[in-house]
Amino acid sequence: MLNGRRWVSRRSTPSYAPCLKARGRLPRSRIQARKSARPMAAWRASSGHFLDGCAVTSCNAKPNFYVRNSSPPCVQGLRTRPRLFPPRPGLFLRAAHAAVIAHSAAAVTIPATTIREIARLTVKTRLTVKIARLAAKPDRTERMMRSSAGKMARATLAVLAASVLAALAGGTAVPASAETYPDRMIKIVVPFTPGGPVDLVARLVAQRMAPALGQSVVIENRAGAGGVIGVRTVVNAEPDGYTLLFGNVSTLAVIPAVTHNREYDPARNFVPVAKVSDSPELLVIDPALPVRSVGELVAHAKAWPGTLNYGSSGYGNATHLSAEWFKSKTGIDVVHVPYKGLSDALTGLIGGQVAMVFGAIEGVLPLVQQGKLRPLAVTTANRFPSLPDLPTMIESGVAGFMVTSFEGVVAPAGTPASVVARLNAVINESVASAELRARFAQLGIQPSVGTPQDFAAFFAAENRKWAAIVRDTNIFD
Repeated sequence: MLNGRRWVSRRSTPSYAPCLKARGRLPRSRIQARKSARPMAAWRASSGHFLDGCAVTSCNAKPNFYVRNSSPPCVQGLRTRPRLFPPRPGLFLRAAHAAVIAHSAAAVTIPATTIREIARLTVKTRLTVKIARLAAKPDRTERMMRSSAGKMARATLAVLAASVLAALAGGTAVPASAETYPDRMIKIVVPFTPGGPVDLVARLVAQRMAPALGQSVVIENRAGAGGVIGVRTVVNAEPDGYTLLFGNVSTLAVIPAVTHNREYDPARNFVPVAKVSDSPELLVIDPALPVRSVGELVAHAKAWPGTLNYGSSGYGNATHLSAEWFKSKTGIDVVHVPYKGLSDALTGLIGGQVAMVFGAIEGVLPLVQQGKLRPLAVTTANRFPSLPDLPTMIESGVAGFMVTSFEGVVAPAGTPASVVARLNAVINESVASAELRARFAQLGIQPSVGTPQDFAAFFAAENRKWAAIVRDTNIFD
């Protein structure tokens, strides 16, 4: 104890204790120090000045340095121990700071006017530096345009500007894609499973298109929903001639005619390119079934109603409507079993899962020739040359029953006319080749060539035909 006061240990004595001691106020505890702390103005008037992180006192103590923007020691009390090291380089202005340290080290009290002048100079200089930095910093728009997204935006705007200028100039030049078409791979979507009749014909045509176009032509199978899934893929594709649809009577005529909620409209969503082939359908059954003609099949089905079933390539497909039309004309009761494609339906027929199937001749004829299936009739008006002993459905007692299947290529609506013309010429050349005609004859297919306008008129007529059949027979009611 000293003069009735307890000694403060050296560990708890702050480095600015001489400042307090010079004023005759050495605190006994932290609480007393906080309670006895004067306001900032009183402390500056009695003991010195506080400038930019540097305590300038009238005692012989060294100046105290602490973290910038913190409170002065006498206001802060003993809550934190002040830093004893100088500030980092560049934290304060060197000229003003050196003057303060020099005066403080000599224990000379700096006049108030000098302090105010230094403070004014400091604030003015910092404000000038800050304004200069803000002026040199790019604004938000400039920073955005310097980024990668901005660069892409500028490139896109440049292309759009060029297109607009060309349109304003009234130019009628052919698009660049049509001038160099094709400059990359072409994809033909087949909306049925691999191995079916449509897939088989599409691959035969694609093999001969590739050399003529100088680019690869690949087949992509998108089966499901009777062919609708593959069709929608092409409907949503870019109309640049690099994504095509190899359709048939089901996807281009039957499904749009019979479905109440149309997924697509061939006349609106497609541009006809070229018709490839025509082919009839065959009614084939499981060889284990004890019938040899259409009449015997009808009698057997009536004797055992609801026990027979038939397979198809999917709901709304031509194979489905052919069987439903047959049911309507003969009055029999057979159950529908839909598959993803004709190849799956024929596999089910061979395996005994279904009893009968209507299928395109190019998919059915090889299995008939191998003895795996038994044909009962052909759906043409006259007997087919490849099967001269096989009667027609009309000869078998089903009046007016004629179904013709066809295949052809269409492109998304908006495809340039020059691209369509180039594809039409290449497909017609491929179909007219002697090699492909010989292969079509083996499959029972009749090749077909013509203009895009001929193809458009043909499948529009087929669409009206199947719509009338559904309306007159009430197949789906």
